[in-house]
Amino acid sequence: MSGKEPRFAVGEAVLRAARPEDRDDILRIQDAAFPGDALAMSREGFADVLREKGTRLLVAETGERVAGYCLLRHREWRPWAGVDFLCVDAAFSGKGLGGMLLRGACDCTARPIIRLFVRPGNERARALYTRLGFRQTGVRKANYHDGEDAIIMMKWLGLFRQ
Repeated sequence: MSGKEPRFAVGEAVLRAARPEDRDDILRIQDAAFPGDALAMSREGFADVLREKGTRLLVAETGERVAGYCLLRHREWRPWAGVDFLCVDAAFSGKGLGGMLLRGACDCTARPIIRLFVRPGNERARALYTRLGFRQTGVRKANYHDGEDAIIMMKWLGLFRQ
């Protein structure tokens, strides 16, 4: 990761790095959006996520409330940064926060490519990703715990990132 702090705002919402005190809000949003996901963050593992090398956890904050988050990881052996989770609280849906989080993730990675998975039926998310320059690059069979495939989408960010 570049270590660069992304600077985006949409309306009253601002983008910032997650803090330990954001745990309960983030996990509440996560559990509502991704029930039963075996890869979801746990209460016990949340602090580890914040400390993990190559990981950025960004939040969209509106007022004093976390309204969404994006978990971005890069692993040394991959040329891309991976968006593991991107989620906005249902109460803030449609207000541009998902786009703000994803632009922030693109802005703060030093990797030349950013990759994410999306369910085929999540047309709203797919449309957002396409608007932001992501393109479908493949399908990962039976990716989700219910056996559904995932559409793989990637965006080229450029070679010389800092």
